[in-house]
Amino acid sequence: MNSKDYNIIKLRYYTSKYYLKKFHENDTIAIKKQFEAAKKHLDFFWKFVEFLNNKTIENYVKDYGVSAAAECAVEEINETHGIIRVDNEGWYTYLVPKDKPEIYEWIKNNIDGIPYKELKNVRILWYFYKPSTRKRDLYGKQNVVLRRRKEKLNKLNGNERYLC
Repeated sequence: MNSKDYNIIKLRYYTSKYYLKKFHENDTIAIKKQFEAAKKHLDFFWKFVEFLNNKTIENYVKDYGVSAAAECAVEEINETHGIIRVDNEGWYTYLVPKDKPEIYEWIKNNIDGIPYKELKNVRILWYFYKPSTRKRDLYGKQNVVLRRRKEKLNKLNGNERYLC
């Protein structure tokens, strides 16, 4: 695995360096712009996941919980399509295998005003991005335990409520 095997695109999930500086100074306009930019990328990401795997955010939250939904979706698109997403400071870098140009074109056609850069290469530790199910296995098991506990609590009547 190396960069020449991928089409690479970086999508920015913050507004600009100017507003990022103002955001850290608690400027209300900068805070609003920062959250708008983050939401724009988040909307794109879940639309992308749904395009690839026909699963919505609700499916991932139900299966893996709120805090792990995005991580598990990233892991799944890596396993099913070979797409890698790398988190950099303020940018997400997507590496799409060159043998899947329709996916890369879909990204470029659906970024809806998100600032981006197309790259020729990227430096990452390839070992960490091998397809796996480690996170989904871990978070899926935790979520099953929580669901079972909730089911037990729902079966109890009002006088016998206690935690198991």
